[in-house]
Amino acid sequence: MALRLEVISSQRQVLGALSSIVLGVSGGSIGRALDNDWALPDPRRYLSGLHARIHVRQGGYYLEDCSTNGVFVNDQRVQMHTLINGDVVRVGDFLLRYEGEEVVELGEGIQEDESSGGGAAGRDTADWDQPDEDGLYGMHEDGVLIAEEAPEPLPPPPLANAPS
Repeated sequence: MALRLEVISSQRQVLGALSSIVLGVSGGSIGRALDNDWALPDPRRYLSGLHARIHVRQGGYYLEDCSTNGVFVNDQRVQMHTLINGDVVRVGDFLLRYEGEEVVELGEGIQEDESSGGGAAGRDTADWDQPDEDGLYGMHEDGVLIAEEAPEPLPPPPLANAPS
């Protein structure tokens, strides 16, 4: 299972071979910082250092806005979006087209398996208030995954006999 994002705006010519990326099951990050999976040059700084993340969950790809300037899919601002083949994503001045596999939405062709607890991908929807393997909480609402990261755990208290 892989997804391909390609720049379809005017920057495509300048970027050359860097105008597209293929991401696998680990997902990835997009932004202006060099430590992203796809670092896009943006001297005007419309892109955040980490502008968006792509998560792989329940057999599909989800785009998460991590920016201050927003992520737009098909001209609609999104916070978390289930990617569908052909979606046009705008991050900063860049227009990207998503090419990949579509997600089977909850309730469309999903059979509950009593042995697995039911729900999408064997996950019981009653347990969606618990974090998944990525530490995200979420549920589907109108075809969009609503997710938040779990709060950072508190550091352990100092040991009573530990040298200072």
